Amino acid sequence: MDLPRLRLALGRLDWKDYSLVAGQDWSVFAPLNPTSLAQYAIPSMSASGNPWIRSPQIRAEIRHAMSEATKLQWQIAGTDPDVGDYQTTQFLTSRSPGIGERGRMPGLDTRLAFTETADGRDYTIGVSGHYGRGKDIGTIGPLNLVRPVDSWGVALDWSLPFSKYFALTGEAYEGRALGIFSVAAGESVGAVGTRGEHGVFSRGGWAQAQFNLNPQWQINLAYGIDQPRASELPVGNRDRNQTYMGNLMYKLSQRFHSLRSSTTRLSP
Repeated sequence: MDLPRLRLALGRLDWKDYSLVAGQDWSVFAPLNPTSLAQYAIPSMSASGNPWIRSPQIRAEIRHAMSEATKLQWQIAGTDPDVGDYQTTQFLTSRSPGIGERGRMPGLDTRLAFTETADGRDYTIGVSGHYGRGKDIGTIGPLNLVRPVDSWGVALDWSLPFSKYFALTGEAYEGRALGIFSVAAGESVGAVGTRGEHGVFSRGGWAQAQFNLNPQWQINLAYGIDQPRASELPVGNRDRNQTYMGNLMYKLSQRFHSLRSSTTRLSP
């Protein structure tokens, strides 16, 4: 996938109202995932409504407390410029630059989140965006052509724990050339000379209802859908991908959950 074959590897500096992060981490664009053990590998509803990626990035975070119960967080990140155009299924010792890399600028991700705390529960609404610039190169007859590609996306995410027994979470998005986020079934940019040569447009999202029966038993019901623009896809490719999910989860004791790897933080 033209990315380091690892999940998370990063360093973090924390101050009271600011943080700096560098390394491979979850994207701040559309950052939520449905509740499933699958998220430890490929998150649930990947390519069917859940944009996600763990990418190399440098990120700044700013936190502001408007009151004791109301908080704002702004994140902005410069990321790997990959748009998801996989040139080969084989591992090679060398390769040519991808479409995003030919744009000669990093990808840019940002998110503004508003959190209201009530009865010990955090209600969060977030708006995020992504932008990347690239160049699509191809040949038509004797001509070598270059087409500009603007990879962009906007997303709304929400996490609403209405009670200790019931919560709603989800995301909605739309954008173009978002294949690196597993949008449009990974179809990011079409060949030069096709309607998708500037990037494939898609929209979708997912929603989940969570039922906490007691501190250890939990039921999750979710639905996700991704709908790329059919006219910008090769003939025969999927132009609608949807998933229904339900799971019953049992949480082991708190003592078991406390057995986790520690993270060293530097706080100047």
